[in-house]
Amino acid sequence: MNFSRIETSRLQMDILVSSDQSFILELLNTDGFIKFIGDRQVRSSWDADAYVKKIMGDPHITYWIVRLKEDTRAMGIVSLIKRDYLPYHDIGFAFLPRFEKKGYALEAATAVLAKFLDAYPESRILANPIPENVKSIQLLTRLGLTFEREMEVEGKVEAKSKMCHIYCISKDQFLINDVTKKFYSAFSTIDGQVPNWNLLEHLCLPTVLFNSRNDVGFDVTNLGEFMAPRKIKLTDGSLVNFEEYETQSETKITQSIAQRYSQYEKQGILNGRSFQRRGEKFIQFIKIHNAWKINSVLWEDESIRQHVP
Repeated sequence: MNFSRIETSRLQMDILVSSDQSFILELLNTDGFIKFIGDRQVRSSWDADAYVKKIMGDPHITYWIVRLKEDTRAMGIVSLIKRDYLPYHDIGFAFLPRFEKKGYALEAATAVLAKFLDAYPESRILANPIPENVKSIQLLTRLGLTFEREMEVEGKVEAKSKMCHIYCISKDQFLINDVTKKFYSAFSTIDGQVPNWNLLEHLCLPTVLFNSRNDVGFDVTNLGEFMAPRKIKLTDGSLVNFEEYETQSETKITQSIAQRYSQYEKQGILNGRSFQRRGEKFIQFIKIHNAWKINSVLWEDESIRQHVP
């Protein structure tokens, strides 16, 4: 597995190379790595050099070093490993403590998964954390992986067996999650962001329909009619610091069609007054040429007394 550099808005990820040994020495000796992943007995530069060469020489293991774009500091790793006791690749991650709780691991892991699933025909991705690794399990859940089963794995470094929890996500589920997240984020004006109307056109079928609850029934619009009033409201200063995000979801996939039930919240400042609102959406998807596209959106806010996007 060999990808060129993977980038996000904040991060760049490069395949592990020999010059990363000092960072690997630091990472593998953090308390979290030793406790939740294992003590690799890497205690010196010589040990780190041998460890890096071992990883680089194994075609079943790929490590990406995650760095900040602004200063190229190495912060952590994201890994994809094909283990002999699991049918699919599993994803892993580890970060230095000072870079935790900043969203870097989620951002990096999402980018690696997207790149991998786009390039390979793998139908599922797994993860196998130990039950005590609560932070990693929380991150896996945010990635969309769900608990599948327990498995006892014989430790290769530790001289004892350990119980792991196997988490899983299908390729289709991951791709639909990604489309949904991009759909919600396309309207954001938080921190100086500009609404991404071109992204909306890319995510949706040309024949997409938007159905929204009003005072007397439902408004049904096409993509152009849906975007027109939002383009005005989100650019003329009447609605600022706006964001909309999913809080809970359930997706059902049948071959090349899917439906997602989505609970969401949105907030911002409308005509100088702050607001926050919840609602529910049904989003229908169709898979065309291995890409999931939005076919229709049906939604209703918990209150429609004040019109907002």
